[in-house]
Amino acid sequence: MLALQDEMADSNENEGECKKVGRKVFNWMEQEADIRIRSQVTEPYVMRGSYHMLADKKPPRVH
Repeated sequence: MLALQDEMADSNENEGECKKVGRKVFNWMEQEADIRIRSQVTEPYVMRGSYHMLADKKPPRVH
């Protein structure tokens, strides 16, 4: 997902642009990502929850 950083010109992007890139991250996470916190933890809700925690931070780590 680091490839999406190139789409963000700088950290002062407007909220609409942040949301647009955020939707791309969300769709990638929902459809393609397979990032596990442990090899035996395969439930998708664990990964989704991790992204929700990052989005809830102030300022958000992902939008």
